[in-house]
Amino acid sequence: MLRRDYDTAIRHFTAILERVGGFVPAAVQLARAYWETGDPDAARQTRALIGRIAPKYSLGHAVRMFPYPSTKERARLSDALQGSGLA
Repeated sequence: MLRRDYDTAIRHFTAILERVGGFVPAAVQLARAYWETGDPDAARQTRALIGRIAPKYSLGHAVRMFPYPSTKERARLSDALQGSGLA
């Protein structure tokens, strides 16, 4: 994700979720990848998956789970997840 190689990231996180369907970190990063590639519908569908896996998961959880040292990267994650519907 940090290198913005979205096609590879989408394939990678999709493959992880096919093997371990309840792995929230992969779903979070997949939603971000979809959002950043301009596919808000897929991002929202992935957000819905997160809601089924972990109904209480919030933006605050994501920010703590992915403590990027770069303010810019933290903002990109937050923007993507908020855009996909995570509150």
